Amino acid sequence: MTTSNTSSHIAEVIGASITSFNAQAYSTIRPPFGSFVKAMCQGDHQGLEIFGVVFDVVMSPRDHIHKPRALGLTREQLRSEQPHIFALLETQIKAQIIGYRDVHGRIHQHLPPGPPDIHDFVDVCDKSEVKQLCASFEYLRLLEGAQGVPVDELIAASLREAARTASTDKQTERSFLLSAGRKISQLYRSDYERMTAIIRKISPQ
Repeated sequence: MTTSNTSSHIAEVIGASITSFNAQAYSTIRPPFGSFVKAMCQGDHQGLEIFGVVFDVVMSPRDHIHKPRALGLTREQLRSEQPHIFALLETQIKAQIIGYRDVHGRIHQHLPPGPPDIHDFVDVCDKSEVKQLCASFEYLRLLEGAQGVPVDELIAASLREAARTASTDKQTERSFLLSAGRKISQLYRSDYERMTAIIRKISPQ
């Protein structure tokens, strides 16, 4: 359920299209590459929750005046001597859209009817949502079509993150990754080198 209490959210949408969205983080907490996030629509598509996989995290100054420069100080020294530096930085989270949950609570693994709106809140997906999104691995087809994104690395990272998030122990994590490997084998059976490269990146140790 959408709430106006920003303390319960990690970021806010500042740009979006039908295939991806950018969000500005409220703090230095950054979801990992390949992790699952959701934008909770409050505007034209109110009630929808649009799911995405993080494909980039960008840290930059808030404006073009205060540019970072090397100071030769440790992180602890920076916080002690120049704590204002961190207030001048911002973090943007970029996510590839992989599906959405409608107002009836059903999860669909295809593109939503519209993008999230500017200022919609963003949260990290919980364990049950990740399990539902990855149950059939259909979301991988949407990642496959992403433009300007390191697709193979993103697919592998999302599967590792899903295994870590949705598994209760090492055995279920291994089982999930083996199932993911079989799906990758089906998707890329005509491209053996690519298939084996992705599988190596997710293989249980």
